[in-house]
Amino acid sequence: MFQRWLLLKFIFASLLSLSYTLSSFAETVVVLGYGRTGKVFTHKLHQKLGDDTKIVIVDTEPKRIDEARERWGREPDQHTFTYKTHYDQVLEGEWADTIFVQELITENVKAKQALIDGVLNKLESAGKTDVVVASNTSSIPVSVLTEHLPEHQKTRVSVNHMYSPHGSYDHFWCLKRKTGGVPCQKHS
Repeated sequence: MFQRWLLLKFIFASLLSLSYTLSSFAETVVVLGYGRTGKVFTHKLHQKLGDDTKIVIVDTEPKRIDEARERWGREPDQHTFTYKTHYDQVLEGEWADTIFVQELITENVKAKQALIDGVLNKLESAGKTDVVVASNTSSIPVSVLTEHLPEHQKTRVSVNHMYSPHGSYDHFWCLKRKTGGVPCQKHS
């Protein structure tokens, strides 16, 4: 069973890398949650990608959005950031350009399930059926997060933990830069 899962994961990642190769240069990463972990993830993402990728920061707390604006509004390339207070506010064009979604909210199973379901539906409405939605969690198995999803969406959800040796940023970078189905190397 584990070998089958690894094979399916490898096939999915290979298809995903092919879609990146064929896609346009407009790329968007949606970050759901701008608390402490969201700040770290967004900073690492911006350090590595700079102007190459638009980052949409979504947080339901206006205070967090204000913090994000204060932090990133001082950057000379501030046009690469947009701020929303709900994922429904993310524009259809932004969903259509999305290559990765990182969810960073609290360890609330029902809230995570609802958010992942809503985001996957938005992505599908925009024609994005290959985008991975990663959930930052150390205690909730992916099978629990996806138990209410249709089968075709379950394979698009991954669980990661920002502070593990293979955190979400490395997971994103590996997916984004992967070419020709070559397995990603462990980052040191």
